[in-house]
Amino acid sequence: MLNDMESAIAFIEKQDTEVISRIKNAWSSAFEEASKILLSPEKLRIEYNPAIWRISRHPVGIRMVSSIWGRYFIFEFASPNLVLSFDCFPSEEAKTGVMLHEIAHLIDDRRWGFDLLKLIADSSDYVTREQRAELLSFASYPLGIFEANRALIVSTLKKLGYSQDVPGDYLGPLAAVETLGRIGLNRRDDLIRFYGEVETHFPVHKVLEEYLSTNVFSLAGLVTAPDLNTCNDFGIKKSGDLALARAWLCKYLREEIDIRELEEKLDKISYSVKHDSYNPVSSMDFVHLDLKLAEENRKEALRAFADYSHWKSFADLQNAIEEIDAWLKFISNEG
Repeated sequence: MLNDMESAIAFIEKQDTEVISRIKNAWSSAFEEASKILLSPEKLRIEYNPAIWRISRHPVGIRMVSSIWGRYFIFEFASPNLVLSFDCFPSEEAKTGVMLHEIAHLIDDRRWGFDLLKLIADSSDYVTREQRAELLSFASYPLGIFEANRALIVSTLKKLGYSQDVPGDYLGPLAAVETLGRIGLNRRDDLIRFYGEVETHFPVHKVLEEYLSTNVFSLAGLVTAPDLNTCNDFGIKKSGDLALARAWLCKYLREEIDIRELEEKLDKISYSVKHDSYNPVSSMDFVHLDLKLAEENRKEALRAFADYSHWKSFADLQNAIEEIDAWLKFISNEG
């Protein structure tokens, strides 16, 4: 049920309050499901707030509120609204994936003992905080994370006025490439070649430029612990550099610069998506994970991703799951 403020906002946004209420209930159910897989250290309140997308281009977000009774967290969803007239994460799987990501943030922020100011500084300067949350939630429910990323791409297409039927069946691979970047694990794909191939069938640069998220993570480096944020060995981790990389890639796709110039520019900001001697999973703590449920979810994802194994991106997703499995087995034996 919507509170009075949410009802007023829905009226201003010209949205049906019953529709918004059903979507709010769906987010509540997603939180309950996510909490079974990944133990949430905090309870969340769920509210409808379209302002977060207009202000910061976040279709969802989480904020902390302090009061004399203590602190609590509010999960906010921004769509549908007057600008985006659709639910950006329509499926149950996508919503559960998003909720797992938010729970993972709460776990990760506690783990590293960030105070609020340090947390804000870290998340504004580097993308690894997002990658750590995405990797932990991916270990919990890979298909949910994949569906959440696919939903972001589809929502971007809708905003641009395109159907979700991307020519050449590139929608799945685009979501896989984005998922790999967001979880910050090793990728074998030549991403420049991949996006160049997609561009011959569909103007993918428009999706990259208008993506309904703060960053496109495809070109991001590997996930690291906070103390390695300033190390250049593991690819692009600075938010500003990632934005530059996206801009240069789009210029290349629009044929405004050639491949050599693009590669030179990317090299200057330490572009890399793989590392032979570093295991990104080692930066994670899986103590809050329901190991049995998560293992079942990973097995399900392995079967689903196998249907697309002719794409390197899906094979890399399978490798990511196997890497997580191996690490969990290793630390279990060590314990």
